[in-house]
Amino acid sequence: MLGGEIGDSWWALCCTGMLPDEFFSGKWAVEDGRVHFKGTKREARDRFVPLLTELRPSAMTKQSFERASGVRVGRASERRARQLCAVV
Repeated sequence: MLGGEIGDSWWALCCTGMLPDEFFSGKWAVEDGRVHFKGTKREARDRFVPLLTELRPSAMTKQSFERASGVRVGRASERRARQLCAVV
């Protein structure tokens, strides 16, 4: 079970569909009750989703999150996390 900042970070990824790079590098903001992802590579990456839970910026980096949690956050685990969170 993940708790503390690790659990908060994982839950934020699950509830928003945010990519780890977006979350841990602060490429997002809460605006008007929605989460704005400030994507830059493609037009579709700049997007809004509903705010489902309180979000706080993480003091962790993606790498420190992976080391502390034992969870490698790559494309496959992102897809799996979204599937698992959709069931909850």
